[in-house]
Amino acid sequence: MRTRVAWVVAAFSMTLVAQMQPKLSLRSFTHIADAAPAAALSNRLRQWLTADLRRRAHACAAQVQTTVIEIPPANKSGHVYVVSHRAPCTCGATGNCTVTLLEETPGGIRLIARVDAWGYSFAQRTNAPYPDIFFSAHMSSRETAVSGYGYAGGRWANLYCGSITFDDAGHEADDIHECPR
Repeated sequence: MRTRVAWVVAAFSMTLVAQMQPKLSLRSFTHIADAAPAAALSNRLRQWLTADLRRRAHACAAQVQTTVIEIPPANKSGHVYVVSHRAPCTCGATGNCTVTLLEETPGGIRLIARVDAWGYSFAQRTNAPYPDIFFSAHMSSRETAVSGYGYAGGRWANLYCGSITFDDAGHEADDIHECPR
């Protein structure tokens, strides 16, 4: 009997892990510079972005191209944005730029994460108020790092880690998994 119970628990855990391992490829990601910008931003968000730009890119503020992308929420009480300030002083030689993930609710603006990335993707998880949001970062000609953020248990967390790699024949493989806690 004990073995059967252990097997059922193990099967449940494997199912849960499988649900949290999204299948991604490089085609899953949209280049941030190619994304459609958010249609309308609140004055509060515009002020936050202006202050953030002054703090982070003051040396090259005149050269900055800011892109704000709204991620469509399942929950209409808040908005989630991917923000990129692209400029020579905010981007690396590999094409990754600092990207900010923000949540705007009636209570204010919350910084969820800052990552270096070139692309983003999102996927709605069952019963989650917001989609899971993934970022891709160029590491080498054969590897793209992937990090993913999700809303669970009333808070945002870095839920997914991994990479997409290519072998000598150009075959793509992904290893996206739940981040260790």
